[in-house]
Amino acid sequence: MQLPNMSYDLRSQYDPTGSEAIVVAENLINRYPHSADDMSLPGLDCLTVVLRFIYSRFLLGKVHGFRWIETSEKKNPILGYSWRSFGLEPKEIQHAAGDKKTLLKSINLPGTSFEDFCNSALMNETFWSQFEFQLFQPLITADDGTRVNISPSETARIGLLELDRAKNPELTMEEVVEGSFRVFPYEGQEVVFRPGCPAVIRLFYQSPPDPDRCLDINAFRILSVPRWQLDPAKGSYFKNGYDEYFLMAVVRLRDDDRLQEYVRTYTTSGAPVVPLPGSDSLIDKNWSIKDPSGRYMLFHTIKTLEDADDPKRFPEVRVSSISDEMAQHLRDLDKWVKTLPESSERWERRRPSAEMETAETQQGMGQETPIESDQSQTLTSSSSTETLY
Repeated sequence: MQLPNMSYDLRSQYDPTGSEAIVVAENLINRYPHSADDMSLPGLDCLTVVLRFIYSRFLLGKVHGFRWIETSEKKNPILGYSWRSFGLEPKEIQHAAGDKKTLLKSINLPGTSFEDFCNSALMNETFWSQFEFQLFQPLITADDGTRVNISPSETARIGLLELDRAKNPELTMEEVVEGSFRVFPYEGQEVVFRPGCPAVIRLFYQSPPDPDRCLDINAFRILSVPRWQLDPAKGSYFKNGYDEYFLMAVVRLRDDDRLQEYVRTYTTSGAPVVPLPGSDSLIDKNWSIKDPSGRYMLFHTIKTLEDADDPKRFPEVRVSSISDEMAQHLRDLDKWVKTLPESSERWERRRPSAEMETAETQQGMGQETPIESDQSQTLTSSSSTETLY
């Protein structure tokens, strides 16, 4: 079902396909769901943040490939809810809380954790199973190449990578990725799992109890997925370069010792995003991905900046440069300025002279911020003739 109230939908306030796309992108990236309302649900709110970041990357501009998104929104209200502007006016906060309550009643999930929402059958069937998020090309049998048909939920399930260093402290992310693409026994037959080129890759990470074996954020900055190419003469595949993905978001998951769930997002250059004030319950500087015995969900997105600098130069977390008190003061000041009466007499007194207007016009107002292209590009490495199966 779709939510009835669309007045605070960014797509109804701005044109996401034209020049206003940059405004929509900035809101999607920097504005998190409210934490002050009485319907605060970190699990849903963290998923909303992740979806908004995906929207900012792939659903803005004149052309995008998610032609199924409108149909999926009709079935999954989480997708439409994630387009909200999340402004800080009391009326908008109240509307957001009402929409969230309606959303929860309509989907009726068994729990409220991030995993309950993100890995639900609803999200799997309407979002993660779609072609743009499929980790694998269509599965085929190893003997004769017959296509293996699987359900949308199974497509989403097998597309979730898992790095569990509590079970295997020596396991690396590279080993998990490389080991996912080969011939596996599946449903009673030998099946070839070939790498696709998804827009986003999901990774569950369990850190080990030993602090000395925990990985820091730099171990996850870049994820490389091999490209397979068919050799028609041999009828087999060989590795032909890699597609690189950068870390887009990290969610610290709930467990018995950590009841609160938090989210962090990162720009294409690797810089941590500092969201605008109003979402304090979702952000916290006092946790790290290198904490022992932690559970995390990571999201990587296809890398489009070939000349991007080393993301390791950025810290894992960055806090706001202004205090909450100062942020509130600025909001109050903005409201006060908007209430000032506008008299024609005062306007005439402060109106610049014709000469001043001419000078200011000649100076210009600066350049617009360019919108990052949605076109996914891949980075080519040297080819390998190693036969994969």
